[in-house]
Amino acid sequence: MGKNLSFYKGKTLSGNINKDISFFKDLYKSDSLVRIRKTTIGNSGLDIALIFFDGMASPDFIADHILRSLITATVPEGLSIDPYYIGKNILYSSEISFCDDISDMLSFVSYGDTVLLTDNSKTAIIINTKGWRFRGITEPINERLTQGPREGFDEAALLNVAQIRRRLITPDLCVLSLTAGRRSDTKVFVCYLESLADKKLVETVKERIKEIDIDGILDSNYIAEEIRDNKLNLFRSIGTTERPDTAVASMLEGRVVIICDGSPVILTVPYLMVENFHSGDDYYKDYVFGSLARLLRFFGFLIASFAPALYIALVTFHAGFLPTFSALSILKLRTGVPVSTLTESIVLMVTLELLKEACFRSPKDIGAALSIVGGLVLGEAAVETRTISAPTLIVIALSGLCSALSPKLSRTSFFINIISSVMAGIFGLPGVFTCICITAIYVFSLSSFSVDYTLSLNKVSFQNLKDTLIRTSWKNMINRPSLVKDIRRQKRH
Repeated sequence: MGKNLSFYKGKTLSGNINKDISFFKDLYKSDSLVRIRKTTIGNSGLDIALIFFDGMASPDFIADHILRSLITATVPEGLSIDPYYIGKNILYSSEISFCDDISDMLSFVSYGDTVLLTDNSKTAIIINTKGWRFRGITEPINERLTQGPREGFDEAALLNVAQIRRRLITPDLCVLSLTAGRRSDTKVFVCYLESLADKKLVETVKERIKEIDIDGILDSNYIAEEIRDNKLNLFRSIGTTERPDTAVASMLEGRVVIICDGSPVILTVPYLMVENFHSGDDYYKDYVFGSLARLLRFFGFLIASFAPALYIALVTFHAGFLPTFSALSILKLRTGVPVSTLTESIVLMVTLELLKEACFRSPKDIGAALSIVGGLVLGEAAVETRTISAPTLIVIALSGLCSALSPKLSRTSFFINIISSVMAGIFGLPGVFTCICITAIYVFSLSSFSVDYTLSLNKVSFQNLKDTLIRTSWKNMINRPSLVKDIRRQKRH
């Protein structure tokens, strides 16, 4: 029966090289990629063994820098050799450590390091020989910018940490290494700036990650689902990004960054409501145009969430509020439609979501064809056959277009859209206004790691609004957000 790393916690080697080799061979008897190389150190005659995984460790580095130095070493006669002597005087490697715990040895070797065993010693030498391949640095598909850096995170967590460190050349940068997943034992790095991040926030993040108790962590979203404040939150309370510049900008405002090995998506906490309307382009263009873009995204979210409900309420219950010409035109175009405005709206919303999902899941060429067929052929055919009315199609299409302005809230706006439309179809405008009020109250009641979700909007002032739904110039953003310890961003004034 297979055993997890926790089973070997506290266990040590026997000190007999042959027994220890047999132990590792028996442990990895079903793994054809484990490599165990036994040899002796130069003229000393001391038996040693190297243990590593093919495909994880670099064979060239092992051959040129480890085996060569061990085999050609010259040891004075009569000198007693132990792992510490080997690490200090024989090995040619920039990073080595010593380990007595078998569970740690297994963790290191599984992550691409090489374990060196020596006869008559229970201490192993851990040598950094990581040589696994990675995808390489490319621009994130989901966060493309017209201006700014083109670099994106990779699936290799160590490279992601390096990209952050390259942009924050300061000893103030802290990187904590944790593991999560009972069987996957996935590396998780928590990064923050010590002088800016709140200590309670850092401790909360560490504790929540340590409390994760599932078999495997294959992506950062596994972690996000486990550590967020409310498991059934309609609005996301943990930020995600694939851009190093965005992650660093978050850290400069006192946030904590969580990097999961195997995922290019980085988590940032806490996450505020206004960040749903932010984009990297806002900071790489003139602040006037950046502010205008943010306002468009905000009003686009409102239109995507409540425009169909307002339309349903006006057409169904309050046609007198519409201009006479518009009311007559809508009535004429709805003639012959067999279902109610509410029904056709719900059907169109669901159809639009199905079309989005089909285009997203299909191969690129097929997805483009699906969008044309769904958007033009089916839409036009439905209107011509009086299955749906043209005004309803226009309103739902406008709602879908506006939801694309804030992709982080697209699913949220869909759910709000459905609920508010049903309320509008039953109660009219009072139902719509009730949904708006409930949504506002719900948003103001949320939190992200004990930080108010609407922190920047709770106290309306010029300072609090400088980087929310609008962005002022860097010259005027003197202070950081109030969630950091050191609120002063600039020394001027």
